[in-house]
Amino acid sequence: LNEVEKYLTQTKGIDVSKKLLYAEQYNLTSLKDYCLTVYPRISLFEKLKSSPDYDNFSEKIKADMEAVIEYKSPDTPIDLSKFCPNGMGNVTLIIGEKKLRVSKDYLEIHSPVFEALFFGDFAEKGKEEVEIKDVVYEEFLDVLQLIYLRSLKIRDLMVPHLLKLGDQFQMECVLNLSEKCLI
Repeated sequence: LNEVEKYLTQTKGIDVSKKLLYAEQYNLTSLKDYCLTVYPRISLFEKLKSSPDYDNFSEKIKADMEAVIEYKSPDTPIDLSKFCPNGMGNVTLIIGEKKLRVSKDYLEIHSPVFEALFFGDFAEKGKEEVEIKDVVYEEFLDVLQLIYLRSLKIRDLMVPHLLKLGDQFQMECVLNLSEKCLI
């Protein structure tokens, strides 16, 4: 069964609605979680809601889809200027194709990884632009909202990436706030 689940996760020849139906029918939790976290594009789930397969989904899957849609479409857009108040941004992070101006000092207070990156003996020291690899931009925004604004309502779907990034950047406050959601 693990090989089948792995195949379904990796194949592009089967659409998400079929994958979700298989995940539900055969209790493939990893496949379901993968579909709900890797494919969380609002337009995709809106499209799924109007597909003939939608009626075949359980109420749990439908609720999970609604949670993704609600999470990915915040009531108010994120004001990125809050990540470098009063023009205090002194580094631009490059995450994928997007750039984000932030404060080195504020990040290093919350993360020994960023402290070492910005102020240690690394090539990134002193650079105005630093590429952050293996990070999803929207997920990193969640981390920044937690450490800068403390205003992020942590949802179940966010906990895995918050824990991953909190661990990756050794951000105790992100880990602690995320772990509280698990209790």
